[in-house]
Amino acid sequence: MDKEPNDPTNDDLERAIISKRVLRLEERLDRLEGGSAGSGPAPHPAWPFALG
Repeated sequence: MDKEPNDPTNDDLERAIISKRVLRLEERLDRLEGGSAGSGPAPHPAWPFALG
């Protein structure tokens, strides 16, 4: 099934998917950086490498 280039529902779906991915990445970075509350153990020194 081909997508219509001017179909706004395709754009809305893609935006929703991308926004969920960005939110998950932000949450993951927040956990790796130790969170905003500063609770829990300090992040591992190699945390940037966890992103691949």
